Amino acid sequence: MATKPIPQSLAWCLAILSLMLLPAHGLRAQQHPFELADLAKLTGLSDPQFSPDGKSLVVVTSTPEYTEDQFLTDLVLVSIANGQQRALMQQRSGLSQPRWSPNGQELAFLMKTGTGKDAAPQLFALPLAGGKPRQ
Repeated sequence: MATKPIPQSLAWCLAILSLMLLPAHGLRAQQHPFELADLAKLTGLSDPQFSPDGKSLVVVTSTPEYTEDQFLTDLVLVSIANGQQRALMQQRSGLSQPRWSPNGQELAFLMKTGTGKDAAPQLFALPLAGGKPRQ
């Protein structure tokens, strides 16, 4: 007997729930009031994108880097079935807008290259089977 596919809205809820529950050790009641220094411990999630087969989700995470006055971003692949995470790109500046190739074998995304006023977003493609992103 064939199984029914998971509805898209339920899959979104499961994916977000798995991302929220993985770092559960940080969800304990805090012993001190929230302070400015606590902002550096927060991680933002943005632009979640389901794979074409619906088995994975890619999301951009961002953390503040106050000494450089910027946000460092990671590209994280999450398994919908078990919540397992795999960092595809780490500690980059200006990483955004991941999109799947139609066959699900590659991810395209924007990432800033250059420094200072010369920094500009460029298009990259990353093979999920391994290897470096190509510009």
